[in-house]
Amino acid sequence: MDATNRETILAALQNIVGSRHVLTDLVLFAGALVEPRKLYKGKALALVRPGSTKEVADVAAFCNEARIGMVPQGGNTGLVGGQTPDLSGEEIIVSTQRLRAIREVDIDSNVMFCESGVTLGEAEGWFGDLRWRFISSRPLTEDGTFQSAPLSVFNGQIGYRFDNGWRIQLDGLNLLNSHADQATYAYGSLLKTDSLFAMCFPKAGPPTAPTAVCQNGVMDYALHPIEPLAVRLTVAATF
Repeated sequence: MDATNRETILAALQNIVGSRHVLTDLVLFAGALVEPRKLYKGKALALVRPGSTKEVADVAAFCNEARIGMVPQGGNTGLVGGQTPDLSGEEIIVSTQRLRAIREVDIDSNVMFCESGVTLGEAEGWFGDLRWRFISSRPLTEDGTFQSAPLSVFNGQIGYRFDNGWRIQLDGLNLLNSHADQATYAYGSLLKTDSLFAMCFPKAGPPTAPTAVCQNGVMDYALHPIEPLAVRLTVAATF
């Protein structure tokens, strides 16, 4: 790719998302070129940060028309290399960093998923992150007899990036020490201590409970409580 073509492509992308959100300085997006375990590394023409679904669509349409490889990237936590560009240096990374206010509501199921966050700092200096994850009550069975409790949890992060590649950060998980359940299920089971067990598997004679009831067991909740308040300190460097 010659310099003229490169500048034309960058100008078109800047026209879509704004010049501030087309990063070409390697220092500003070096972390996006390698996956967490350092097993996959690549190069990119630029990192583009659209701020809306329309901008994502416009960037995708331009890349398709210009025949430019586009590599979507979220948190860059994948472990199979799919979020890492190749070594040609002619692909662009499309980051979802600015798409933080996505909400989905299913009116029919009365379910809402909401996750909002504010991120401060990007290249060097102080940075911080405060996230609220909320999942409303939702039916666990078709008839709605069993309902999960709402989940609300806050996580936070504060840290400092040095210009030599080192980073120190402090993460606070479940800041309000919520006692909610991270996952909730409802299904049938049959334990020896259940009164139904003796009816389904009597020591003598045929079962006194219907076969369908024995096969389903006793309906109850299965819970996975969220971890209590925890603090994590990380010191890392990018070379």
